[in-house]
Amino acid sequence: MRKWISGIATGFLSLLVLFFAYCQISMLISMKSNHGVPSVFGYSFLYVATDSMVGDRPDSLPVGSGIIIEDVPPEEVEIGDVITFYYPVLGAPDTHRVTNIIYDEQGKVMTFQTRGDNADAEIASSGETFSVDNYLGKMVYHSLSFGTFLTYVSPQVPSEHNHATWVFPLLILTPLAIAAIYTIVSTALSMRKQRLKEQKELAQALEEANIDPHDEAAALAFEEKWRYKRELRESYLKEKDKEMKKQRRKLRKEGRMNITEKGEGND
Repeated sequence: MRKWISGIATGFLSLLVLFFAYCQISMLISMKSNHGVPSVFGYSFLYVATDSMVGDRPDSLPVGSGIIIEDVPPEEVEIGDVITFYYPVLGAPDTHRVTNIIYDEQGKVMTFQTRGDNADAEIASSGETFSVDNYLGKMVYHSLSFGTFLTYVSPQVPSEHNHATWVFPLLILTPLAIAAIYTIVSTALSMRKQRLKEQKELAQALEEANIDPHDEAAALAFEEKWRYKRELRESYLKEKDKEMKKQRRKLRKEGRMNITEKGEGND
């Protein structure tokens, strides 16, 4: 039971580490082709730093909101949706509401026109017109609590206390540290258990051979022979197990070949 639980825990931690590594690599690669915005599994996570989208609509965005944008096709965007795009004038991503969409003769999106919800924004929220090539995605989620979360885990998000400088590395290193500690402790316990088992078996063998454990010379000579025989027996069992596995693979292969031959014969 303990071995089963140990295997599950080790596998889970290994998958967690691989998942974090994949996300990091995916985000770094996607930034090169996504105007510097990291993306993973088709989603990007951004922080609202200006008041241009402050408003009374359900999907208006107060300063400090965290948003999730999905890389949906431009043709699925409708007037009124909130989208994120790379705005060359700012040299950074911007998130505004779509006010108009211009299509070509084949019905493909050519240009988006957008505007912020807040007409009195500190940074002007006048309309922008930009090519579909600068389109990054459609907003599918937003909340202030998510924005607070981003200040703790994203180094790109402004934070008064620079939480991300230590929280983000901690999220990556913690699973690695847990996996390392768990492996070390499990190995130490396994070695101790094996050592106690050997000591018990040796004591029983000394008793069966009528050798006094306090007779160091006799006990040491017996222990040397006992360990040598034990190593030979373990080596023999390993070779036997290896040969049995080889035979099982051979039988399975022959069985599959027979089934294939019978299937061909029925044709």
